[in-house]
Amino acid sequence: MKKTGAKFMVVLVGLALVFKSQISGIADGVYTTIKTQIKKF
Repeated sequence: MKKTGAKFMVVLVGLALVFKSQISGIADGVYTTIKTQIKKF
């Protein structure tokens, strides 16, 4: 039981790291898009 719990935690941490990097990348893309849109106006 404890081993499966530890594996579950490792998987959760791994997913959190992957999502964090993806979300930050998307946020950067949105930010740069907004900046370029503002420059056009």
